[in-house]
Amino acid sequence: MKPIWHIYYGTRGTAGSYIDALLKASMKAGLKAKAFVSGRYTYQPSNCVRCFFPITDKTEKRNKFILLLRGVELVMAYVYIAIFSIIKRPTINIHLIDDLTITYYLFLFFKKINLQVYITCHDIQSQYEGMTQIRTAMMSNADKLVVHNKNAKMTLVNKVGEDSKNKIKVYPFPFSSYEEIVNRDRIPEVKQSLLTAIPNDKPFFLFLGVIRNSKGIETLLKAWKISNSKESSNLVIAGKWTDPSNAIRKMADDDPTCIVFDNYITDEEYVALIELAKFTVLPYLNYIHSAVLYSCGYHGSAVINSDINLFTETMPGYPLVFPRGNEKELAKLLDKTANMNTDEVSKYRNLTKQAVQNQQDDLVDQLKLVY
Repeated sequence: MKPIWHIYYGTRGTAGSYIDALLKASMKAGLKAKAFVSGRYTYQPSNCVRCFFPITDKTEKRNKFILLLRGVELVMAYVYIAIFSIIKRPTINIHLIDDLTITYYLFLFFKKINLQVYITCHDIQSQYEGMTQIRTAMMSNADKLVVHNKNAKMTLVNKVGEDSKNKIKVYPFPFSSYEEIVNRDRIPEVKQSLLTAIPNDKPFFLFLGVIRNSKGIETLLKAWKISNSKESSNLVIAGKWTDPSNAIRKMADDDPTCIVFDNYITDEEYVALIELAKFTVLPYLNYIHSAVLYSCGYHGSAVINSDINLFTETMPGYPLVFPRGNEKELAKLLDKTANMNTDEVSKYRNLTKQAVQNQQDDLVDQLKLVY
């Protein structure tokens, strides 16, 4: 069996848990796997080459100079991988998270030298442009397409065509705990700092991650506005804002019970927020995968979900679910959960944890079938 090379640059910090879990499961499955990852990949680097963005992944800044430097770093990493692929002749798995022409050229190069090329579809379509020509071409011509749930498979069939159905493979979303990479000694200090910024010592609901319209941020803010839960709770929105409008942001800023941390969250802050939250709210409108859900399962937060297929498939029968985009029904769930005692909340934490664990239990066997 040829070795499998996973090419995935979106692996800095907590995002590296995906590759860490994938490589560990591959080892258990008897597969030879190597990953080419971010220069700031923080898990143990067994079978990893830290070749992407060794300079610019050290900063959150994105001015013109840094973007240009990132372009140079990306090209250099791709050239490095391309050269060694000629010698080693592996099976390639590109973890597709962009629509860049240079990524497409790398794909074409691998096909030109007759390598098997798989694509793991982290996003079926880009967040902003839909299904681009580059993405469509790569997915149409890949030897296999990998997704992490049945809903993603059916969405992909609708995008790429019925002829692609047999080459689309499914295995559970790989995910590792963050315990290996966080400084646990710093967590109490980080928690205290976060709590200082949250007024009145109230429990809080959490929205975590990069803030996008497709994650239902407007639905959440509208629900919060009409919910009675704000009398006994706060809403914390933690993550860098991207495409939501100024009007949506103003809804958050004008509410004294809504606390906004508009920045990229450190690994310790990420874990601390999950552990502190009474519930994490996932009001997503249309999503294929959610690392936040898995983070909650591993690090002890109960969740409130919209009813998109991703969540209903991952957590069948979970009771705290509302129709996507329906702020009135979400408000009812916020009211229902705001005054739950510790034992009641623990029940939902355990349900979240078990649902995520059930997914991970199947990972090794499914990897064997795919690779």
